[in-house]
Amino acid sequence: MKFNIKIANRIIQLKPIYNETSNYFADFITIDKPLTNDYLSITDTLVYKIKNVRNSSSEYFNLVFPVSDYLLQTGSVIFHGVAIKIGDDVFIITAPSGTGKTTQYLNLSNLYGSKIQIINGDKPCLESCDNKIIVHPSPWRGKEGFGANLTGELKGIVILKQRTINTIRRLKDNEAALPILSQFLYSVESTEQIDTVCKIANSMIRNCPVWLLENKGDYKSSELLYKTITTCGGIHE
Repeated sequence: MKFNIKIANRIIQLKPIYNETSNYFADFITIDKPLTNDYLSITDTLVYKIKNVRNSSSEYFNLVFPVSDYLLQTGSVIFHGVAIKIGDDVFIITAPSGTGKTTQYLNLSNLYGSKIQIINGDKPCLESCDNKIIVHPSPWRGKEGFGANLTGELKGIVILKQRTINTIRRLKDNEAALPILSQFLYSVESTEQIDTVCKIANSMIRNCPVWLLENKGDYKSSELLYKTITTCGGIHE
């Protein structure tokens, strides 16, 4: 069964192995037609050859790579992080899995209520457009399923690190590069892909402040985070 999804205004035709896989994409399925009759299938990818894709859940999860590869052709990509919107501004909280991204989002929501809107809870789509990064939702919302049909311009990035104290500081460009580059999700199969990702990362770093939040995961750390990103302040402890 083939079906079409829309991510960052791009139409992508998918042909899954399991019919139930379409359920995971329900909010993104569209009747709009793709520009070509080409389709993406997990069976055509390297990830399928090296991983066990034995059910609809694993197929859905691993389709992130071919979809992101496809999006890279037009300057968009899937990124690992929590994307939140405060007013008109979008911020991404990123770090390796298990570092506390969801905890920070939940803390912010409990502290500031409706001021905090969620775009995507795990893997938003980033679109490079006229030296700006536009953040879009994607079907990969994390195990909690946090996400909404919201978009906005990226205004800042927060890199998390667990620590026994709460401190935040603005990173220099060279400090921010590797932590950000490591969170792009794609197959890394061509120099063209790498070049495009590097250009998107460069745009992120050059046009948005990047902070390192070393934190305990408590409300105090989230208050520090909120104060910093909403005032674009410097070093706070």
